[in-house]
Amino acid sequence: MNHVSGFDFLPNEIYLHILQGIPGDTRTLNALTQISKRCHDFFNSVLYENVPATALRTLSLSEQDRLPLTGPHPASYVKKLSVSPPGVYPVVLKEQMIFAMRNVTLYASSDGIQSFAFCCFSISLPEVFGDTIPLALRFIKELSLRFSLKNSLTLACSLCGSSLTRLELDFGGFVALPDFHTLATFIKHLPSSSRNLNQLSLRLPDSKSHKASDHYKVFTCILSDEDFVFPLLTDFSYNLQGVDLRTYKLVSKSIPAFFQRHPQIEALHYDQPGFRLDPPNLEPLTCPGILPQLRRFEGLVEDAILLLCKEGGTSPTLEQLVLTPSNYSSRHELAVRVRDALATAPFIRKLYLQDPFEFIYAPGYSSEDILAITNVCPGLIHFECVVIINIEKVDIANTLNVLYKNILGDLPRLVYLKLSIAILPAAQPGSLEDPHRTQRMRQLNKLAIVAAMSIHSRTSNELTVHVYERQSSGSCSQIL
Repeated sequence: MNHVSGFDFLPNEIYLHILQGIPGDTRTLNALTQISKRCHDFFNSVLYENVPATALRTLSLSEQDRLPLTGPHPASYVKKLSVSPPGVYPVVLKEQMIFAMRNVTLYASSDGIQSFAFCCFSISLPEVFGDTIPLALRFIKELSLRFSLKNSLTLACSLCGSSLTRLELDFGGFVALPDFHTLATFIKHLPSSSRNLNQLSLRLPDSKSHKASDHYKVFTCILSDEDFVFPLLTDFSYNLQGVDLRTYKLVSKSIPAFFQRHPQIEALHYDQPGFRLDPPNLEPLTCPGILPQLRRFEGLVEDAILLLCKEGGTSPTLEQLVLTPSNYSSRHELAVRVRDALATAPFIRKLYLQDPFEFIYAPGYSSEDILAITNVCPGLIHFECVVIINIEKVDIANTLNVLYKNILGDLPRLVYLKLSIAILPAAQPGSLEDPHRTQRMRQLNKLAIVAAMSIHSRTSNELTVHVYERQSSGSCSQIL
């Protein structure tokens, strides 16, 4: 640290450029802080801006304990704090937290910690903070909670103040069903305590049995309550992945009422297991008149189709779809329905057709299905999809040439394209991949892209293309 280094005399712009090249690389950041005192001060400001629970010990140190270091205290840099403390003794965690928060209050600027996340089922908030929430967390803007509310209700409510603009509540993953009365008490107070919320994410507890679904009536009542309103809410996420069909039918009844009280919602993430209600008009997203200002939808392909095809159509403000198919859908049949739905929505500008990695043996859509979709969406500027190519049935080079040529021809305004290509038949689990296949795939894609761009007079300056290969293991590797 005391050695003179030429690295120490670089301008701050170079340091910033270095940071851009190592996003999230904590190990490298730690090494950079050891080069010199100036580097220590500069890179510490980044290293401790977003910290996990493992940094609490450093944040809790007094100036005397930090010697021989004499630069700004790490607590002065903290903007985001995440606490997920499995394996830590509660008494140790509590002691470190008390002193760390005291130092943040002492050394940080007035805007201090802006974001706090707490994820732990084995330790309660009182075991971490004591009887009161520290001053350093009284004015946070973002809060993420994934924990049991048992013995924590008062402190959880204290965290949800008027400064809060983003709140994420994840009640999934409990070993046993939570206390629904306590959950209801906590959620019901939010409109009065955190009226300035513009982002709200809510994941319901997982259903454990048919009898448990009766407990979910409390959520139906809350979402139906006319006083459960957030005037500034523009981003809403509702996760029902852990519920069974009976519970889904129950809680779905209240969702349209919530949407009707929040016409200003611009972004909706609607996540459910893929259940379909009969008749279809019982589906929450088919309710006429809801979400008139929606701009972005993320969820199942099937739910997006309902949204686009509902009575009266969807809002022309909708411009972005991030879609995942359910387990139960044939990709070809789904592509036909997507094509027909998108034909009624020429205002869509960004379309992301994703496919979870667990669908190893049926990933993505055929190239014909993809081109049928792009043919009805000439206004797209961003497009992402997973495409399958069966090398036993088609010539891969010709297929890629046709695919890229038609995508660029169908989408004259396209500026971003991401393709994940899955080659069928997939290699058997445990078998070795062809060591030359990736190189060949890279070359074939490059040639096809260059040819298509030449045909349509496009340049790399105006169009970004990323190509990935889906391995038989389900993982992806970038080839272009």
